[in-house]
Amino acid sequence: MSNKVQFSFLGMDFNVRGYTSSYDGVDEIIVGCVGGGQMVKQYIKQKYPNHDFKVWVKSEKYSGGSSLRINLSERDGSDVPTEIYEDVKSFGNTLQLGNFNGMIDKYELDKEDRFTNDGIKVNFYTSYVFTYNEPPFGSKEFEMINELELV
Repeated sequence: MSNKVQFSFLGMDFNVRGYTSSYDGVDEIIVGCVGGGQMVKQYIKQKYPNHDFKVWVKSEKYSGGSSLRINLSERDGSDVPTEIYEDVKSFGNTLQLGNFNGMIDKYELDKEDRFTNDGIKVNFYTSYVFTYNEPPFGSKEFEMINELELV
């Protein structure tokens, strides 16, 4: 049962797919990978209101967890400025549940709790977030870049 939840996080307002829960008297907001993808789009729209670059966000759910793939590019398929890419990548990583530790072959949850601007705990249930400073395969921008490389 997912519906929309509204909250402020990192000084910005979000309205995404998710739900609220109360356990042991503690209220919390639960946001899955689809809601996380919506947050990325809303973050970019609020942070870069006059942006003229393209953003693709794809959420995936599978037996081992879930992931977000974020692709950024200029309209001609070239890279966005590094500052914008790093900023979006950093925000995307705040939505990640934890990290995979290859030394012990285990996914480890983040120990740091995240809270809304109002002090309500927020749990993000996206296992992996991948951010690329290039258009996704099969997009018009991807084809434009490849045509330029062939010439």
